[in-house]
Amino acid sequence: MALVTGAGAGIGRAASLRLAADGWVVWAADVDSASAEAAASDIRERGGTARGVGCDVTDIAALEHVVEAVAAEHGRLDAVVANAAIFPRCSLAETDLSIARRVFDVNVAGAIATVLASRSLLAAGGGSLVLITSGSGGRSIARSAQQRGFALYGASKAALERWVLGVCDELAADGIVVQMLCPGGVVDTTGTRAVLDAVERDAGIDVDVVASAIARLCLERDPARAGDRHLAPDLV
Repeated sequence: MALVTGAGAGIGRAASLRLAADGWVVWAADVDSASAEAAASDIRERGGTARGVGCDVTDIAALEHVVEAVAAEHGRLDAVVANAAIFPRCSLAETDLSIARRVFDVNVAGAIATVLASRSLLAAGGGSLVLITSGSGGRSIARSAQQRGFALYGASKAALERWVLGVCDELAADGIVVQMLCPGGVVDTTGTRAVLDAVERDAGIDVDVVASAIARLCLERDPARAGDRHLAPDLV
């Protein structure tokens, strides 16, 4: 039984499809309930089992409601993929605090809320947490031309990685193995096509590669791997 946030499109949708193909029951959650249900419907049409639910990760009460529904229907939760994120492209001149707060609210607080809401149910039987991060927060990448305008996104993912490193041992004590997955490059999705031109997307990572890496990490139960950070192509 797996819960995937941001499952309506891009990496989240691809991960949901891959997990279902591997035999997982998938709850596909997205702030856009129609896209969540569309992903779940696609899974069912392919012979898998899935439920689509509308859920804003910045609303912990809504996340807790989803987890309670999972518990009532299945009695367990084996893996959670905290994937929901936004990546608006804006220069410093275009940046205001409302944009900054929204990026950190979704990308950092939303991921933290996902962990907090699912922790007890995951701990009941031991499970895996996969948090999607990014290399854009690293110094060697942050100043590249391709990253111009993504300072907020990169900063949010760097903050998320630091948080994971600070809590991974506490989660491991609960029997939950949390790991971070960095795609390893620009992932070719409708979202990235909207903010990057063809040159910036050149030699990108196929979304199915990332989905396969996520599926592998959802099976990880070794506490010695808690807090590990991976690049998707290295796992596929």
